[in-house]
Amino acid sequence: MTNRAELRKYAERALAAGLGGNGDPVPAVIINADGVLSLLDELDAKDNTLMALTTRHFAESWSRRSTDAKLDEYLSAGIAQLQEERDAALAELEACRKDAERYRNLLENAVGSYSGEQVPVLVCRFDLPVDGWREEVSRRIDAAVSLEAIHD
Repeated sequence: MTNRAELRKYAERALAAGLGGNGDPVPAVIINADGVLSLLDELDAKDNTLMALTTRHFAESWSRRSTDAKLDEYLSAGIAQLQEERDAALAELEACRKDAERYRNLLENAVGSYSGEQVPVLVCRFDLPVDGWREEVSRRIDAAVSLEAIHD
């Protein structure tokens, strides 16, 4: 007999018939009916405890799933924001590289004819010294950038 409900029913019948109580043996049962009921009660209590623990574990797992989903959502949003910032920084870096290339090109190729001589066009246009004009252009650009930074 593996069904607990059946075992309980037989033990309760034995007790109701006055058999097996107070330590009297029941011929078909090795232990008395009180012992059987006591064991069944203990098994039921353990089953209830197991069910409560299983339910709590499931509820906590479900709750963590919700928390994990929120965490994933926050992390995804943070990653997306970082990617946007990275893309903006890369675009700004590319613009700076282009500006630097234009500046280098200007300094290397800004040569024209002035009074029959090949001299940098910037020297003529901006009243720069023939010797050291590159350094002077850099100094003036740095000064202009510094003024812009102060006004921003």
